[in-house]
Order: sequence, then C-alpha cells, then structure tokens
Amino acid sequence: MSKTTQLAIGMGLLILGPPGAAANNARDHVLELVESRHSRMSELARRIWELAEVGYQERESSRLLQGWLEAAGFSVEAGQAGMPT
Repeated sequence: MSKTTQLAIGMGLLILGPPGAAANNARDHVLELVESRHSRMSELARRIWELAEVGYQERESSRLLQGWLEAAGFSVEAGQAGMPT
C-alpha cells in the first residue's frame, strides 16, 4: 500500500469516523480519487523538487500548483497576505 493510499485512508477515517458500510463506501471513493491522481501528483511533486526554489520566492512552483488546482476546478487567488507566491 502506497503512502498516498495510507494517507487517504487516515484522512477518510478522521472525516468519516469508525468503519461501517457507508464509511467503507466513502473510503473506497476517496481511495479511488487519490489513486487516480497519484501519477500526476507524483510528477508535480518531482517537478517542484527539481526547481528547488528559495523560500518565499517559489514563483514557478506556485505557478505549477495554481495551474493544477485551477484545472481541478478550484478558484485560485494568488498574491495573498502581501506574498506574490
């Protein structure tokens, strides 16, 4: 079992409470979602690691994450709290 899967199970249990039929179905759904995105998330994490940008100057890393979140349907507002990233 991958660390991503373990994390998803842990998060699912925190959200859903003790296992039961409904919780198992929801947990399975969360696992499906995480596993279906695993390859893209790993690629994104590797790319950010390779950029190795200095703290608070992560312009390219921020751009990559914002694009990924927007593609997933999130509304992203950059430049919050006086920080461009």
